Amino acid sequence: TGWDAVPDSWPHRDEARALAEIVGALPDQQFAHCDLRDDNILLASDGRTLACDWNWPVIGPRWLDLVDLLVSAHGDGLEVEPILAGRALTRDVEPEHIDACLAGFCGFMLARRTRPAPATSPHLRALTDWQAEAAWSWLAQRRGWT
Repeated sequence: TGWDAVPDSWPHRDEARALAEIVGALPDQQFAHCDLRDDNILLASDGRTLACDWNWPVIGPRWLDLVDLLVSAHGDGLEVEPILAGRALTRDVEPEHIDACLAGFCGFMLARRTRPAPATSPHLRALTDWQAEAAWSWLAQRRGWT
């Protein structure tokens, strides 16, 4: 979950870790991109939308990629809860399940931020930090954590 690499002083760390640990047991699992964000989407001239950069494929909830994409939207200041509530894919998902995926995503990014940036992608750590903060902000908002 990545949370073992996060300092004990992180607020709600144990709660977030416990949430993240249930992701693998969530229902409705299928193949997922697991790194869907705006810079991993191509809009083709023929109208197709393509996901690229498949470095982290997983078996996860069928709605996982939507939640991953919405982390970026939340980080950009957009209100994402109405999107979750309005989509057939997510409107009936248990809120705790969404929170579990956010906790897993956040823990992973927090653990990655301590690693040096690869020479081939020197700005990757800035992105990792930003995504960790965006995921944490959304999770904390959903859980009522301050």
